[in-house]
Amino acid sequence: MATKNTLEPDDLRIGWYYHDQSEDGSTPAATLLRNEGDMISLSIPIAEEDAWGPVSRWFDGTGVRYDDDPDQTKYTYVPPKELLFTDTRGPVGLFHCRNLGKRSVMGGTAEGRIRVGFAVLGAHSLEHGQPHRLRTYIPGMAKWIGLTSLQVKPEQDESGISTGLSLKTASLKPLELEPGLFLDTAWHSNYDRSDNHFEISDPPFIESVIGGGADFYDHLKKHQLFRDLVDLAYWQPTGYYRIQSSRDEDIELKSRKWREVKTYLVRPQEDGHSATALFHFGQIGAEGFQKWSEMRHKYDRAIGPLMSLLGMKGSAVETQLIQSCVGLEGLGVQLARDSGVKKREILQKRLERVVDDLGFSFSEDWAKRTADRYNDIKHYDRDALVDPLDVYYNLLENELVFRSWVALRLGLSPEYVLTHISTTPAGQSLIGQPGISFPEPAGEADDSEES
Repeated sequence: MATKNTLEPDDLRIGWYYHDQSEDGSTPAATLLRNEGDMISLSIPIAEEDAWGPVSRWFDGTGVRYDDDPDQTKYTYVPPKELLFTDTRGPVGLFHCRNLGKRSVMGGTAEGRIRVGFAVLGAHSLEHGQPHRLRTYIPGMAKWIGLTSLQVKPEQDESGISTGLSLKTASLKPLELEPGLFLDTAWHSNYDRSDNHFEISDPPFIESVIGGGADFYDHLKKHQLFRDLVDLAYWQPTGYYRIQSSRDEDIELKSRKWREVKTYLVRPQEDGHSATALFHFGQIGAEGFQKWSEMRHKYDRAIGPLMSLLGMKGSAVETQLIQSCVGLEGLGVQLARDSGVKKREILQKRLERVVDDLGFSFSEDWAKRTADRYNDIKHYDRDALVDPLDVYYNLLENELVFRSWVALRLGLSPEYVLTHISTTPAGQSLIGQPGISFPEPAGEADDSEES
């Protein structure tokens, strides 16, 4: 039987709930908190005699009218957005709660179900729904970031036989990416004397700091900037394997207490990326991140649709091509505005602006071919036959154009980008395709840009 305050997949916990509308503290004796593997839910039993009670009405919604409350001012008809749960394993704060409906069970009783957005383990109050600090951990980031506080040095004798291991730790200064957002690492160890087992870990993390506390989404919006940058480097969807939150009052003996946060409202990820990164964080640093932040805000309506392609891997390739063209057209529109051009332009012209700004292309007719294919798919009356394989390769080329354009604006040299873009999965797939060529770099890629 589990005794720790955890909430892993398939974990079931029976306890009691409280909320800020409780008057006498009375609550159902049996409340089920469950991690279902794709969401966190809270099940509240409703006895037959409570069928018209306040809690039962949470799950009826505003469409149901009661004679004793025709104006719906006496009771609430949606569940509280914030709840506290407790059992013998400890307290859990439940935030961003939503109604999942009510279903009748045997004997006239019913079950009301709530979907929990964020569960904060160990939260004693509803104030934990407004953390001052939030940390997110992305798997495999130590290699991409190149940041560690551990110094490991094997020791050998003259014959090369291992004689020992030297391990040193150091406190690194957090790297400020932008105001209120930091890249940091904090080592911790575990030594089990019973079997001489020693573990030490030093995972990097992103930490946001918002004075006065803020909602989880406000914190995560800041973290998403970094996550999207990792997406761009690997062109694979990036998620978090761990999230922690802290309130300023959680400081005990000069040590800040961090509480585990469980959620399915953000993308999860357990293993690091398998692809080769187009670039590494050490090549662009905090300055490159700030450029990305500026780009992400200025070109949001263009970059947003392109980044969302990573969440569309299972959709039709024609749908993905249309989505990529929407984003690339947006880039062309903004580039035109940057040049003082206000008149409307056809899609081909807008795509040509992207290529002109990039300074190279992977095929001579990319802008025209992409615009034609976009219109062939979009407009029914063109009655054009579109080969899905051609659409797929066009989509890969669109990806390379976008990633190359951003990489240059992050501060990477054209020589580096041209040398490495062909080694990406999309680049490898396009090698040998008719009309596709990878321009030769004007010079060798600067070794300082290698990670």
